[in-house]
Amino acid sequence: MGILTLYPASQDEIDLSQNLNLDILAIHGLKGDAERTWTHPTTQALWLRDFLPQDLPRARAMVFSYNAKAVFENCTAGILEHARDLLRCLLEKRDKVNERNRPLVLLGHSLGGLVLKQALLLASQQERYRELFKSVILTFFLGTPHRGSSTATYGATLTRIPSALILRPSPVLLKSLRKGNKPLEALTRDFRRLLETVAGRNGEGIEVVSFYETVPMAMGLVLVVEKESALLTPARERVTFEEQIPVPANHRDICRFSDKADETYVSIVKRVKACHGKRIGFRKKVVNRWFVVPQAASMHFTGRDEVRRKLGEKLVEDLYEGGVVDVQKRFVLYGLGGSGKTQICLKFAQDHKDRFTGIFWIDASSKETAEEGFLQIAGVCRLEMRVDSVKKWLSLQDHWLLIIDNADDPNLDICQFFPPGTKGTILVTTRNPDFQKHASAGSCRIDEMAPDDAVKLLFKTAAIGDDGGGKRKEAEAVVNVLGYLALAIIQAGAVIRQGLVSLGGFCDLYWKRKKELLESGRPDSNIEYQRSVYTTWEISTRMIEDLQKDSAIFALELLRIFSFMHFTGIDILAFEGARNHAWPGDGMDSFANSVLMKMMPDGWDPILMASAVGLLISFSLINRDEDGRINIHPLVHEWCRERAKSEERIKAWKTTAITLSMMTTWSSEAVNFQERKYLLVHIDTCLYHGREHLYEPGPDIKDRLSAGVVFAMAYREAFRRNAIELSMGALKCIESIYDPGFRTHITILNYVAMDLIMLGRDGEAIEVTTKMLEKGKKEGHTETIAWAMVRNGECHLNSGKEMEAISICRFALDEYRDELGEENSFMILALEFIGLAQINLEKYKDARKTLENALRLLNKVYGKEHIRCVEVTLALATVYLNMKLYKKAKAFSAEYLALTRKFYGEDNIKTIQFTARVQEFTRQTPFSVLASTRRRARGLKSIEKFCLGSQGSGAEVSIMELSCMEQLAWDYYLCGSFGKARALQEEIVKIRVEKWGPEHEFTIQAVTRLKSIERAITFRKVIYWWVPKGMREKDWLKRQT
Repeated sequence: MGILTLYPASQDEIDLSQNLNLDILAIHGLKGDAERTWTHPTTQALWLRDFLPQDLPRARAMVFSYNAKAVFENCTAGILEHARDLLRCLLEKRDKVNERNRPLVLLGHSLGGLVLKQALLLASQQERYRELFKSVILTFFLGTPHRGSSTATYGATLTRIPSALILRPSPVLLKSLRKGNKPLEALTRDFRRLLETVAGRNGEGIEVVSFYETVPMAMGLVLVVEKESALLTPARERVTFEEQIPVPANHRDICRFSDKADETYVSIVKRVKACHGKRIGFRKKVVNRWFVVPQAASMHFTGRDEVRRKLGEKLVEDLYEGGVVDVQKRFVLYGLGGSGKTQICLKFAQDHKDRFTGIFWIDASSKETAEEGFLQIAGVCRLEMRVDSVKKWLSLQDHWLLIIDNADDPNLDICQFFPPGTKGTILVTTRNPDFQKHASAGSCRIDEMAPDDAVKLLFKTAAIGDDGGGKRKEAEAVVNVLGYLALAIIQAGAVIRQGLVSLGGFCDLYWKRKKELLESGRPDSNIEYQRSVYTTWEISTRMIEDLQKDSAIFALELLRIFSFMHFTGIDILAFEGARNHAWPGDGMDSFANSVLMKMMPDGWDPILMASAVGLLISFSLINRDEDGRINIHPLVHEWCRERAKSEERIKAWKTTAITLSMMTTWSSEAVNFQERKYLLVHIDTCLYHGREHLYEPGPDIKDRLSAGVVFAMAYREAFRRNAIELSMGALKCIESIYDPGFRTHITILNYVAMDLIMLGRDGEAIEVTTKMLEKGKKEGHTETIAWAMVRNGECHLNSGKEMEAISICRFALDEYRDELGEENSFMILALEFIGLAQINLEKYKDARKTLENALRLLNKVYGKEHIRCVEVTLALATVYLNMKLYKKAKAFSAEYLALTRKFYGEDNIKTIQFTARVQEFTRQTPFSVLASTRRRARGLKSIEKFCLGSQGSGAEVSIMELSCMEQLAWDYYLCGSFGKARALQEEIVKIRVEKWGPEHEFTIQAVTRLKSIERAITFRKVIYWWVPKGMREKDWLKRQT
């Protein structure tokens, strides 16, 4: 029994420097519980603890517990006794000096509302509670039976039965709740008079909000508390002091909310904020005497509503008369230079000028400029011309605002600018997120503008009207290319307004001459905007350079590398991998001389990396997401490259390419697959900005050649068609710098063959493997010969020449198995290709024997979960399916899917494709076919996205892409979407004709399937001609959307 604090539950839950400014107390009702009454039964959300602190972070949330379990209990305590206990507990809870005058909001559910009323009547009549009574600003009644309840009468009847049996008196509480009870009517009448009396108290009366239920309880047809009883104001009387709100809930659920979107919860929060805000208006009148700011906010200022609201709540609306402020309010705005922090401060000062006796501005770009600002304040306020004199004077004044702008230097001790004591408000702008530690009232990161606000700002600065059509689309393109950064948008608007470029032509010109454009658009005379966006960031890098320490040097090197990687999702652990993958004498001379290696000669140094990254973060040049990965604003990303001279830029690009390649190895373990998958987006960005430098002659060509091979490997594993460009480039490069007998030459020839096979260019692949074979024979290297022969057999297999493939692979086995051993990688590969050829020839028994032997050897050599086991597992699943060994087929198909997910990931096309067809590897019945069709329809989205993205790109279609297109066309057909199936199959036939000619077996198969689809379309039209077209063309795909 008593008062329980839900928030803050402990001293650790709220910053001790945060000043609580509001108390909220909830009182439960009949048969209620201090916590369960307010807890939603499904979500288990206790809104006073789980939701309210998010919306009212400086409000203390409490509940009052008392014995209200009236049914079947002997309780002689009445409403009056509980009201006295409530007042006693409140006085004890609010015994500190800074708590006694804190505004108080009371909520009462059911019987709790009656206790609430009685407590306020007692408090108004007794001197010891007078201070407490004056603190009450708002009361909520939720389903309170002001005039009794018919359900309460029924409850009293039930109670008499066990009471009679055990000779106990009826509970006093139940008697108090009967409809028509005289003391209850008197309580309501006296409470209404009290409200009318305090309403004239300097406008500070107690506001009343009454919520009434509109849904009966599940077991009854009537409301527990009828509307006329739940409202203080009688039905035929004009409402003057009470807000009345219906709730679509029953008596129990009227005070329980599943989430923050609940309408009743939203109403409560809004009314608490509004009432608390109005009380701010009753504080002592503040007259602004000093307004020392450099200039007015820009006439083009746009948006930023959320941060402005937050500043208002934290720095202005927290005040109330009589409150004791025990901490100086300090708020920190941090973010990238050019994001608009200074303008937000100027706007805040302008909007709230009449809320502060003085508003003062300090430029903290350096200690000298800050001291100049303090001396300016001394001159205006007629103080001694010393910084300490100004700070001391401020510490004795009330209601002042000090804005400390441009506190960007991470070595700056910003505390030296804070006046001592607890008085006043300070607003800081900085690029350094670490300065949040000085905030006592909150902080906010200033990022990109909201897209709509960014467009409005561009129209304002460019002096162009928004037509809502073509111009708006052009403006949206401009702000998007500028990353929604405020300063860049203002500069772009100035360029357009000055006639240097049109709105529609800005983007094209930007990509050609971005630096010149962003330097030209200097707006008029705004403080921060006297610098261009590029100059703003250049100052940050100069400050880092001036530090002259290892972490600063390394930070700038990281920034150069980041600029050639993708601007999101940069993983620091990848750099650890790059350092750890390097070893003395590995031939990577250029990487050995890189800044990373020189600064970490003895291995990975996490402290140096953390210091360097922290330095870049301190200037907001980069930021870290929730997963700890690095992100860079797109415009900063551009600037990092643009700021370098041509030679420096090429050098930085080469360093980035080599570093990226060192972040993984050539190994085939699952972890290496995931490393290369992570690198894909960064490889794309790197190659976009300097592909022409990858294989150009130079002292570090060997390192770049290795990088090219790794990049091609990553593309190959992702089934990217442009892997062939990298592998062919690597082949030409290696032929120009190494002797013909160099071992890696054979390896790259193999990669070229694999990439040609992936594209279906089997004739060219055969030529490459023949070249491999010739080199092997010339060198007399048995393994190379076997390797080349097996790869040559694969080329014949993929071109539909199964017998030739079997013959070549068997010859390799017969010739070299004794010498190399049956566990040799290429001997096992020969078995795999023989087995696949036997499947194509429908020799399933032979294929089973061959492939089971291959899998046995693979498991023995590599283990069961190795990349080499993937294709053999699928091949065996296919064999078992055709032999009607359904359990084995299902098991092996599941194992294949697990392996593809492990190595390639969920979003790889190989995984997506098989996920869409995994149901094929089960026994097919009429019912399973129907279920399979439904599953196909649901699972088409991913493969559809991949296939349709591949079409119309103008590039050569790979075998994997073609395979996915064929599967998608067939899935369309099986799901009844014949029109889509025919269109896609026609495209497939066209591609097959281009690749293999009209007479090839593969093309004939595609044409046959197209004819099947056309027959199905004709059949449906003939048979169902009488069905309306709209109904006839409904299919499973439409039903799934």
